[in-house]
Amino acid sequence: FAGGLIKNPWKPVVPTAEGKKAVLWTSGWTPRYQGETIYLARATGTEDGPPFIKMRPEDMDAGGMETVFPWRESDGDGTTVESHHKLQEIAMGIRNPVMLIRIKPSDLGRVVKRKGQESFN
Repeated sequence: FAGGLIKNPWKPVVPTAEGKKAVLWTSGWTPRYQGETIYLARATGTEDGPPFIKMRPEDMDAGGMETVFPWRESDGDGTTVESHHKLQEIAMGIRNPVMLIRIKPSDLGRVVKRKGQESFN
């Protein structure tokens, strides 16, 4: 109860493409301005190279699954302290990782599009 009195989680403070929104309504996938490109990024898990690399459709086999993260060009490649901090926030953001599933062409006919989710792919 006391936590709600200290800080309002619904207060619109995060700048987005649609104006300010509450922190609980945003994630790393939320565009910050109109037309912003947010790329799918794969975590490399290496210490000596960039922590994320951009994913392309041909990087994943049909029937494959991979966890991807949001990445913007402004986030950098981890070579500076600032970009290292941004990439660390992306990796640790609880609403950022998404499971990307590439469906086999032969399975497309069996995909069920539920009401309200027709544009989810």
